[in-house]
Amino acid sequence: MKLKAETEKICADAVKDKGEIGGAVNWADLHCHWSEFYRDSEGDSGFRVYIEESAPYNVELQKYISDKLNEAGFINIEIITEW
Repeated sequence: MKLKAETEKICADAVKDKGEIGGAVNWADLHCHWSEFYRDSEGDSGFRVYIEESAPYNVELQKYISDKLNEAGFINIEIITEW
């Protein structure tokens, strides 16, 4: 999926920019392990990407990835970080 590949590139860029991103991250193994389209029970839809090797509530990393995906043309993206 193009979204997963783009997120992987952004994760690689995040490693280079890690001085600008706070929160707990295992920089040696940061990656996107899954992306998916979703539609909830209320009819809302969008995409989710799951990033491994970061604290679940790393808002700074989530924002960094979300902003970069928006710049690449992806909208309505939910970023989930997990160990």
